[in-house]
Amino acid sequence: MMVMHKLFAIILLFFVLFTGCQKKKTPVFVLEYPFNFEVPGGLSTFKRYSKMFRVQSALNTALQANKLSLEQVQQVLSHEMWLETTDGGVYNYGNFSEINVYILDSNDPNKRIEIGYVQPAVNEKGHIIRLLPGTANVLKYMKEPFFNIEIVLTLRRISSYTQQHMFLKFSGFTE
Repeated sequence: MMVMHKLFAIILLFFVLFTGCQKKKTPVFVLEYPFNFEVPGGLSTFKRYSKMFRVQSALNTALQANKLSLEQVQQVLSHEMWLETTDGGVYNYGNFSEINVYILDSNDPNKRIEIGYVQPAVNEKGHIIRLLPGTANVLKYMKEPFFNIEIVLTLRRISSYTQQHMFLKFSGFTE
């Protein structure tokens, strides 16, 4: 039994050493997409509320600014995202049990990838809620001139009216 513990400790040590020594990749450009939208008051807890945005890709502008070609870019990943009240006021984000954000192909809305989420949403009041970024490479969506962003709110309680600002940040990598 003692041999098993030592073997496990050695394997764990090697795992930590090899996974912890990887150099963190540095993004070569950042894409930012802000949106404002309203959450109507009185939405039922039996339905999801979704809001869709058609977005012009900023990829070509970022490539030109950084003197890169599209062929050099290997991936574009969700980096940071949050919802905040537009007026800085307090909102009860506990009204939502989940918040999901998707990127969709503008030519085929059935092709979508989750790029951020909060599951379950914290049951607290505040002016901001941060979402966890997804890990999917969304480069193929950003290559198109336009793509769609969908915000899906799953309600825990009947909603109260609010104006929200959604901020999405993506990082581009060449290696």
